[in-house]
Amino acid sequence: MIGFSYLRRFQLINLSLQKTGTKSVAGIFGNYRAAHEFQHEAATEALSAYKSGELNENEVRAYLATRDAVGQLEVDSASFNAWFAEQYVDLFPGARFLIVLRHPIEWLDSVLTHIQRDVFHTAQTDQPYPDRFKRQAELVVSSFSPEVFLDEEQLIKALPEISKGLLVHWQERNTHLIDTVPVDRRLVLRTDRLSSSLPQLAQFVGVSAKNLIADQSHLHRKPDHPTALNKYNVKIDTGDALETWQTWQNTVFSSQDTANST
Repeated sequence: MIGFSYLRRFQLINLSLQKTGTKSVAGIFGNYRAAHEFQHEAATEALSAYKSGELNENEVRAYLATRDAVGQLEVDSASFNAWFAEQYVDLFPGARFLIVLRHPIEWLDSVLTHIQRDVFHTAQTDQPYPDRFKRQAELVVSSFSPEVFLDEEQLIKALPEISKGLLVHWQERNTHLIDTVPVDRRLVLRTDRLSSSLPQLAQFVGVSAKNLIADQSHLHRKPDHPTALNKYNVKIDTGDALETWQTWQNTVFSSQDTANST
């Protein structure tokens, strides 16, 4: 039984990767029914089961439909949403989609620093690294082991391979999002320009920019201490990520600005 049903004024699903501003997007829409990482544990369990074949297509779609009915969110901003783009596009024909892209090296550094911080925190509190975080990481880097981040010597040796896997994920997943979501239903923004894109974001969902909360546009700021890539002088194979980023500057962002300027 779902219970009380709200009238949704709009539906915006943020498909962006983690560390691109997913928490900030939920905060910006704090005057609406917005949530960050809604049902994170259940969703990552469903995602892991779907990828392993334990859940079939119909079953995962049923879960996503139920999750939506329970939350009745106007803004659904979650890092795992990126894995369900095809399902969301079909399941919610009236929804609009946000894709926030971050420079690949800045994104990589932020992800590595975030993982290292979480691993250290759980170790200090004698708590195991949360399974839901580990499952999500293993979808990107199959050999992911949180223990590596506790030993600097092991981490320095492992960083090139971990970084390569993360950058491949950054490129493949973002490319899939851009190719999957119809251009008339998506808005593509840059993380470093999120705060200046509020009018465009408001227009995209059909609300007044005055109703958006500007001071929520950067809730996760860079840490004061050295980040992972700055701390460890390790050579990283960036693959095609930097070239892809540059290409998007001349295609995805510019065309999106034009498509949503009216």
